[in-house]
Amino acid sequence: MELLPDLNTILLVVGVLYFWYAPLLLILSRVDLNLKQRFCWSCICLCCSWFSYFWLKKRYRLNAEENFTNY
Repeated sequence: MELLPDLNTILLVVGVLYFWYAPLLLILSRVDLNLKQRFCWSCICLCCSWFSYFWLKKRYRLNAEENFTNY
């Protein structure tokens, strides 16, 4: 049993967390962006976050099925 996840899993989790909070950081910290630009970048970051989350979820499901069939 491994205590630490592999590097790919860590990077995916960090990516999900970063892109989930990035729209909020963009809106609060970038005063030079107008409302339309903030909305566009927020949508892009949220889409990337959802894509990363579902990719991670699918990967865990595939790993669980693979581990189940190996026993």
